Amino acid sequence: MVRTPSKLQLFLDGKLGAEVASPSAVRSSELAFRVGLGITLIKRCFRGDIDELRVYRGVPRRYRPRATAGQIELAAWSSYSRLLLTANEFLYVD
Repeated sequence: MVRTPSKLQLFLDGKLGAEVASPSAVRSSELAFRVGLGITLIKRCFRGDIDELRVYRGVPRRYRPRATAGQIELAAWSSYSRLLLTANEFLYVD
């Protein structure tokens, strides 16, 4: 995923798969770049040592698995929320 001040782009195998107008402007931040810090929950913070860290301007080719459009959509929804069907068949979104 690439975000510019004017658009969001999704690339698959180095090719543009989708593009939409950016919903909001990209703003600079004076906050420090932090690795392993949970957003609001301490339990989501990384526990351990980090030996090396690499920051790329894009996703290196070796980390771009080939996936079908259906797999990409499923992965996006799965990472967005965890769905559980409770015993009384109510849909619970976490």
